[in-house]
Amino acid sequence: MEISGKIIHVLQVQAGTSQSGRQWKSLDFVIETQESHPRKVCFNLFGDERISQNPVQVGQEVAVSFDVESREWQGKWFTKCSAFRVAPMSQQPQYQQPMQPQYGQPQQSYQQPYATQPPQQYQPQPPQAAPQYPGQQYAQMAQPSQQVPPAPSPTGYPNPTPGLPDLPF
Repeated sequence: MEISGKIIHVLQVQAGTSQSGRQWKSLDFVIETQESHPRKVCFNLFGDERISQNPVQVGQEVAVSFDVESREWQGKWFTKCSAFRVAPMSQQPQYQQPMQPQYGQPQQSYQQPYATQPPQQYQPQPPQAAPQYPGQQYAQMAQPSQQVPPAPSPTGYPNPTPGLPDLPF
């Protein structure tokens, strides 16, 4: 995720030693967004390397790339916004609008590259006979030329719906 705003507060760097004996550092800072309803968001930079790569100063306009994580502790939930990149707004790539054509000025004409053959004119072809597929002659032979009488009902009762099979249930 990414959000931009102005840094309004930088807290003291916290340092300590983990249970495994490793040294760690953590820095919290607060930004205020520049929206119609400004929001204040506290972020955390964890690790000496991230802190040194992303220097933050009060009053600086920044874009913060971050992850959000929530954890439960003793029945309560705590949410942490972990920043992994803090870039000054002057270093952010600015969106540039594509150039619009100026009316009244000649435009470059389009030239089709590598045109090797002139377009050919359409010439109608005579109709061809439909192709014969395997089994097609058998399908034509299977069509009855005369009316076949219906088969007797398996239940012994007359079929109330002619054309539909009589079901035995």
